Amino acid sequence: MPKIIFEGKEYPFSSYATIGRSSKCTVCIPDIKLSRVHCEIIQDENDFILVDLHSQNGMKLNNHFVTEAILKNKDKVLLGRTEFIFMR
Repeated sequence: MPKIIFEGKEYPFSSYATIGRSSKCTVCIPDIKLSRVHCEIIQDENDFILVDLHSQNGMKLNNHFVTEAILKNKDKVLLGRTEFIFMR
């Protein structure tokens, strides 16, 4: 099962997750630089795709700005001032 690791906590999900400041997100991150719903992770067959949802501050995957990317195990994602790790 895929998961996001943020501040030492694990957030498992099945095939879809939203990440942002909103408490309605799968992973709620209290970072003022994040949009309410900043991005999503979608499963497409065997891949997990990270998609920016038109956030104001964008996102970085392994230190490179992206708007959409296929996630690999142990990828580092930076949203605002918050970094998390994607695990498969």
